[in-house]
Amino acid sequence: MYLPNEKVELRQRIQFAIIFTVFFAASWCLSQGNGNIFWLCLSRETYFMHLAIWLSLGIFIFTILHSVGRRSNSGEGKVILFLFILSFVNIIDYGMRSIFGPISGWPKAVLINWSLMTLLYPAFAIFLAWKVSLSRYLIKIALQICIVPALLFIFYALPPEFAILEVEKPIQKGNRTPIHLILFDMLSYDFIFDNNRIKPVYNNFESFSNETDIYLNAFSPAGTTHNAVARLTTGIDFTNIGYNLNRMTVQKKDSVETDEISSYETLFSMANKGGYNVFLRAFALPYLNNFGEHVQSGKVHPFDTLWRIGMHSLIWPLLSPGGIQHQKTTIEILDDYVARISTIPRNTFFYTHWNIPHDPFIFNAEGQMFNRIELTKNLISKPHRRIQYQHQLIGTDKIFGKLLEALKNSGTYDESLIIVTSDHNIEGYGFNMKHIPLLIKRPYQKRSKILESEVTTYNLLNFIKYFIKEGECNNTIFEYSDGQLS
Repeated sequence: MYLPNEKVELRQRIQFAIIFTVFFAASWCLSQGNGNIFWLCLSRETYFMHLAIWLSLGIFIFTILHSVGRRSNSGEGKVILFLFILSFVNIIDYGMRSIFGPISGWPKAVLINWSLMTLLYPAFAIFLAWKVSLSRYLIKIALQICIVPALLFIFYALPPEFAILEVEKPIQKGNRTPIHLILFDMLSYDFIFDNNRIKPVYNNFESFSNETDIYLNAFSPAGTTHNAVARLTTGIDFTNIGYNLNRMTVQKKDSVETDEISSYETLFSMANKGGYNVFLRAFALPYLNNFGEHVQSGKVHPFDTLWRIGMHSLIWPLLSPGGIQHQKTTIEILDDYVARISTIPRNTFFYTHWNIPHDPFIFNAEGQMFNRIELTKNLISKPHRRIQYQHQLIGTDKIFGKLLEALKNSGTYDESLIIVTSDHNIEGYGFNMKHIPLLIKRPYQKRSKILESEVTTYNLLNFIKYFIKEGECNNTIFEYSDGQLS
């Protein structure tokens, strides 16, 4: 049975354990950016996994305080001071990320200095805790000061809505011609084309283009991903596109009302209504919160690993560099896509929004994926971005080649409608961000056709809609008439 004084000490240890845990978790949550974007790709299962990790951390901290405190009050004070310093470092880490943005974009000098400072902090914390003794009075004051910010951090980290990351439903029977819409993120027209043809170094894209309509003046509806996706999937030029929690909201021209994008006809609702099974694999955007009711098989991957974001600046490059999540996402999308092509290739509308060739870059000069050490090395050495991006394109071309191989092995390549495009160009080289590649292989097409008129992917919805209804492609669907799309 605890004596009154022991009960007070026990209560204070519990409070300290909770506060330190919240402070460590705060750096995890706060460093995600504005709008609580941390939860954008966070499912209920992942959230409870995080709670389990934080609970385990809290129990671990309490056990240490309790074990040390049973032997020495001054020893417990030293442990508390040590934890205070480490917690303070994590909060400073949040401040650094707020000032300089994601760590991968930090200037090299800042990154190196911050890494050196971080290396010295634990040693400094141990030294200070060893030399300084805290009185019970000071410990109690420190506890009272930290309670309010800890409560604010907890309030901030509560998710207002969970994202839907995976959907699996019974499929609709049918044997209709498969449709593949392959959207590569940040695939640059200016990098892969030369003299109106795809460069031979990207041999899979080049060989595919020999059997497609090649649009030399194709344009995205927007120069950023979420704006482009909202317009591409609906065919509507919205005035404003935003998010309400995990749901995309849109506003039409000449309208003051903001609606959820799911209230409009989309590629997914149209394909599903036409009797197709919708197979969706994507990353970053909350696709399934917006379109999940029309998707039979869907999976959305986070842009970056939630575990990496939770680690401290110095630790995460070694344990989980940013490219690791990109590699896993690329492999998983490819494996799921190939498996579905092999098992249920027909009567399916395949929609894939790839995370490549977008940053963080994950391929070497041969188009093979970096190992963990190489990813960490690139983070520090910062190779020239143009060269890195060219390596990304080679790797993306290899991934595309595996898709084509799977299609041909399934026996559905010739009959398929295949559309390959991008959401926007690459930024930083003076290119028109909306100028994108657009390759369309119509069923049983064997020759290439070069089209120079300006087109936009706004009309992909109508193009696919016509194909579903009529069983053939409308040759004029992208043509301009008096400066306006037909």
